[in-house]
Parts: sequence; C-alpha cells; structure tokens
Amino acid sequence: MIYQDLLKTLLYKHKNHTDKTIDNETYVFHHFPTYGDFGFKINYNYTGLMAQPSRTGKNKGKVVKSKQGLFDIFITSGTLLPSSMSHKDILNLAVNNTTKENCYKVWRGENPLSISDDEKEQASLTLIMLAFFEQELNWGNEIWQRYTYFSPKVTLPKRIRPRDMLMGYILQAYDLGVENVAYWQESRPTTTTFISPDRTNYGFEDYPQIYKKYFTDLLNDEDAEALMCKKNVKTIKDFVKDIEDNPYYK
Repeated sequence: MIYQDLLKTLLYKHKNHTDKTIDNETYVFHHFPTYGDFGFKINYNYTGLMAQPSRTGKNKGKVVKSKQGLFDIFITSGTLLPSSMSHKDILNLAVNNTTKENCYKVWRGENPLSISDDEKEQASLTLIMLAFFEQELNWGNEIWQRYTYFSPKVTLPKRIRPRDMLMGYILQAYDLGVENVAYWQESRPTTTTFISPDRTNYGFEDYPQIYKKYFTDLLNDEDAEALMCKKNVKTIKDFVKDIEDNPYYK
C-alpha cells in the first residue's frame, strides 16, 4: 500500500532529524518533466498548521492532544496548482483529469504512477494520493491527530478510514458536479463542510442521506485499509513517547 511506504519514509525522516534549529524539509515523491516536483514539506518541531490551537468550536484556542501536529505535512504540487491546495482543487483535479475508477484505485492504496501513462493524470492522481495520506496522518483518535468522524478502528482497519472524507466528496463531485457537493463553507468557500448553509443540520450525524451515502458506501471495503492499523499505531507510539509535547498543549 502506497500509504504504508510514505509513512515509512516520513518516520525515517523524523527519526533522523537531529538538528532542532531546522523546522522543515522537503520530500520529493516524484518529479514530473512538465510540472516539477511533487511531494510534501515535513513540518518539524510543531511548526505546521495542524499543531496550532483550534480556531473554532469548544476547543477554540486549545490543543487538547499532547503530540497534535507532530507529523504535519504541506503538500507540494509543482506548477500544476497554486502553492496551497484546497479541497476544491482536489475535486477539480479528479473530475477534470482522471476517472472515478482511478480515484478508487488510489484510495485503495495503488501507486498513482502505475495507474496511468498520461503525465497530467499521473500528476493529478499523485496529488489526490498525497491529500489522502495527509488525512490518514493528521486525523483520527491518536495523540498526534485531530478528531474526525472517520477515525479508524485500529483492530478493524478496513471498516473506515480518515481519507474517506475526501473520497466521499470526490464521488459527489463526479455525480453532482464540483459546485454542487454538500457543502462548501461560506467563510472559506474552497473548503468542504458537513454543516448546511441554512444550519438545518449540524454535522455528519444528521447529514442528509442523499449525500451521506457517498461516504457510508465506503465502509468495509476489503481492498482499502486505514493507515493507522494496530502495528503502525504501536510503532508510532513507541517513537513519540520520547518526543516533547506540542507547546500549545495544556
């Protein structure tokens, strides 16, 4: 699984990061002749966005998990996209440059470079894959993650996965159109939300079934495993126990 390979690389980089004055390092997954280097910037020393205190909700101004944001990354997209990739960018990449079937392949863990021979499609699938990987890293139940509705079951890794959030919206985009996915945030119109603009629902629990099915249909896919399975969680916990806590943690 490609996500397992990326995790091994990221952990190797962290374990060998000894100069604490260096806050970031760029990892190149692949160089595309037309579009340049694709990969991610590793944010060491809790310098990434995920390590910052919450901006909204009951935990506004707080970091409630001791290692939150430790493994945060910033995806680098060469010249294909602007420097900061949004949810809307991901959906447009999918709909405009590849197929639903190939998005499923990447979601299930295939290497995007082996799925297509077309450079633009490879590049688009690579960015979708990197976005899936970021979800698996930063969202879940572990002390280095933020909460998500799609937190994996460690002993049932094929039940549900953090990357299901993006995949569900990708599937909506193919069927309904990018502009019609439910929903776009009013304050940040390139970011998705499960809360309707008229506030008739308040999250995924009461999300309308017509849209919710795009996510629940992903449950129990035998070919798609969450990254934070029992073995990986143990490996990461053994590593982070000696790492200093997030400075915002209280």
